[in-house]
Amino acid sequence: MSNMEYVRCALCNSDDYVVISEKSRMKGGEYFDLRNVICKRCGLIYINPRMTKEGYELYYEAGFEEDVSGIHDRKTYFERISTRKCVVEEKCSKVCDFIEGFIKRGDGDFLDVGCSYGDLLKTVKKKFNISALGVEISPFACEIARESSGINIFQGSLDQFIEQVGIRKFGFISLRFVFEHFLDPVNKLRQLRKLLKEDGFLFIAIPDVTRVTKSIDVFFQIGHVFSYSPSTFFFMALRCGFKICKMEFDEKLLLQVILTPIENNINAVGDKLLGRRRHWIEISNFIKKRIVRERRIFKLKTRYEKSTPKFIRKIGAKLLTALGVKYK
Repeated sequence: MSNMEYVRCALCNSDDYVVISEKSRMKGGEYFDLRNVICKRCGLIYINPRMTKEGYELYYEAGFEEDVSGIHDRKTYFERISTRKCVVEEKCSKVCDFIEGFIKRGDGDFLDVGCSYGDLLKTVKKKFNISALGVEISPFACEIARESSGINIFQGSLDQFIEQVGIRKFGFISLRFVFEHFLDPVNKLRQLRKLLKEDGFLFIAIPDVTRVTKSIDVFFQIGHVFSYSPSTFFFMALRCGFKICKMEFDEKLLLQVILTPIENNINAVGDKLLGRRRHWIEISNFIKKRIVRERRIFKLKTRYEKSTPKFIRKIGAKLLTALGVKYK
């Protein structure tokens, strides 16, 4: 267990929690040990115990793309992008629509933390005509991003970026599918606040754990150190000196927000848009029931696939599709 550590709640520092999940599942269907707990004081969900900082650094540098997307070399990347180019462009376009009112066209700097293959950077630079910079920890993704976008990409973590580049001020900073991966989210929000101009904005998109309609394993991954609800994220942002200017719940289970420093003279949406604050017991019971249901379905599906000839399964899948039932 030397490469593992037990941690307290990052939001309220409590050590009073209950276990809500002991396992997660890889894309191939294999289960592995991954314990998620929920804080009984504030409701924040997090992995405990988890890998140490050094363990996570090795994880991202060595195998994150292969683990999550199945992309592990240039060949598989270009095969994937050839079939998903329109989807990626549409997603980036929607992000630009969401942030448009908070970016000054032709003026200012845009920083994308965890820029992956640089798709959002390219779209933002083209649409808003502003200078753009990316930060990406994966050497492979960083290489692709530089080639495809022609934009300066810093290869490393946010900590390494600040250490080597210093506190450079940006008018807009973006983090998509990144914040839930931070081991120390409070410290990271404070670092990001230092990187923002006084009237700057921070865009964050994270999975909303209170809207689990897909597999729970989409949320409970090794890389998802924390799983946020609207209220736990709101209070964390508030604790770090931010207010929420815009909020949206999209159809893909994402919570999207635009933050700005509290001192910025702009109206905040307040906490009314968060909806009813759900008690930790309610969230815990909801997730546990979801897990039991999914495990039963997975067992039945596995049994069916092992005992049923492939051609019959194909016919069954077509019938389900015709009835409007999605079968994977």
